[in-house]
Amino acid sequence: MSQWHDFAIETEGTGISAPLSEQINLLGAVLGHVIRTQAGQDIFDLVEDLRGLCKQAAVDEDEALRDEAARKISRLDLNEMVWLLRAFTDFFHLVNKAEQLEIIRINRERAHAADADHPRPESIAEAIAELKRQGFTLDQVMATLNRLDIQPTLTAHPTEARRQTILLKQQQIATLMDQYRRPDLSPEDRNSLLESLEAQVALLVNTDSVRTERPSVEDEVFNSFYFLNHSIWETAPRIYQDVKYALKQYYGKAPAIPPFLKFRTWMRGDRDGNPHVTSAVTRWTLTQNRQTALASYIEELEKLRNDLSLSDRRMSTPPALLDALEMDRKADLVSEEIKRRYQHEPYRLKISTMIARIEALN
Repeated sequence: MSQWHDFAIETEGTGISAPLSEQINLLGAVLGHVIRTQAGQDIFDLVEDLRGLCKQAAVDEDEALRDEAARKISRLDLNEMVWLLRAFTDFFHLVNKAEQLEIIRINRERAHAADADHPRPESIAEAIAELKRQGFTLDQVMATLNRLDIQPTLTAHPTEARRQTILLKQQQIATLMDQYRRPDLSPEDRNSLLESLEAQVALLVNTDSVRTERPSVEDEVFNSFYFLNHSIWETAPRIYQDVKYALKQYYGKAPAIPPFLKFRTWMRGDRDGNPHVTSAVTRWTLTQNRQTALASYIEELEKLRNDLSLSDRRMSTPPALLDALEMDRKADLVSEEIKRRYQHEPYRLKISTMIARIEALN
């Protein structure tokens, strides 16, 4: 990294944490290296000059420096303007990812420092602990959870114009950054991660940020699946798990948690002023959402089937599972090949039937 001639972001002393400062400096260095390689030294110098000028104008609150930056921008040709916009757009998206990773890091540190008497601030555990401290019984807490109704709503918001391709690349970059800050990396591993990070940033820089055409009804729906298959699908179970863990920690047991989290969507169901959203479009959208959810269930069940390799030749099978398998045998939903393959693996056989039931719903 030291041999690169890159953006000198220099976030030290700006009031942000040292880990976040380190990550932003690294991302700036990688992005600068990519732009210098892809667009040439002149474009690199232009971006770096304007970045430094605007930064100094903001720090000093100097109107003259702002005017100087505006004059320089007004004299740019189309190619220079395009590269300037690409550089700053990609940089701020990368900084946003770094900030998200910093939030995760802070929450991890707080979680490591927490205990039953001092739960992590602003966590579910802190909320349950506070209810316990105020004298709420478990029945009262469960009654509160039964009344709880949280409904996050997905919308095709005009300010979120990024393509799913861009979101995926940004997520890949975030994953690499998270791996890069591990303290146990060897020099070889660190260099390999830097090469992968540079490759992903280069791909990001050379990928169209927005579509050249207005997204269709179908595009908006499929874009929502990015959040359904990633953020929502991964996070929702953790929320319920946190509630369950907190109840066990402060009340000694956790009854079945009611489904207080229900996701909604406006996409292709909101007909306010949009003549393209017909009843047929809404029906199609519901079908696509349903198929996506079912496919996600199948994917998770397949992972579970790979894990649950327990054999009835090594341990006894619970009576309830034996009864369920007998009912499944009468339903005859899986092939003879599956039955033979898992004849001594009852959990895998049961999960295969569950998968078959879901597949039959499509």
